[in-house]
Amino acid sequence: MQYYDIHTHRIISDAKESNVKYILNLFPEDNGKINSCESNVFFSCGLHPWYGDGDYKTKLQLLSDIVRGDRVVAVGEAGLDKFRGAKPELQEIIFKEQILLSEEVSKPLIIHNVKLWDSFFKAYKDMKPNQPWILHGYRGKPELTERLLAMGFYFSFGEHYNIESLRLVPLNRMFCETDESVLSINSIYTNLSESLDIDSSSFILSIERNVLDLFSSISLEE
Repeated sequence: MQYYDIHTHRIISDAKESNVKYILNLFPEDNGKINSCESNVFFSCGLHPWYGDGDYKTKLQLLSDIVRGDRVVAVGEAGLDKFRGAKPELQEIIFKEQILLSEEVSKPLIIHNVKLWDSFFKAYKDMKPNQPWILHGYRGKPELTERLLAMGFYFSFGEHYNIESLRLVPLNRMFCETDESVLSINSIYTNLSESLDIDSSSFILSIERNVLDLFSSISLEE
């Protein structure tokens, strides 16, 4: 069985996890790591809303160069955060630039959003993206989940989640991640399949289909 960790900030070196493929999240300044990782590691790269201060235009230009590589399979994490980072107005500018970039390179957008849903929905309405948006580390309540589902979003679940929301999300809209958790991706899969009360093998195969459908560069490696 092949496991996929679609959003992580660290690679766990463990022989038991030799059947794992990772999407390691990078900042634009980390581009040197791309050629130093094993073949089972792919990448997402984005300008996180926490780090938009300073010379963001230079970072966005560097990002634009990086995301064109075959091993970079997604843009992000990108988005909005009420409690940390640059001023909301600047966060929105940077977010929209990454939406445009996602569309330009035809790669999914990994979303970080904290308590700025009105601005998030407005950006989505204004930009009208065609690329999939994946809400990473999703913990939202059922009411929010239903609204997001109706709009076609995808969801990535990790160590912490709202179980009612998890059960609302169809398997074909779901991914798994470790983010910064100390749990292995195998454990995340087990926890989620048990919460959904479905066979673990069926769950693993469902997530694999989703990954290969959305992340074209990973598909080419299969």
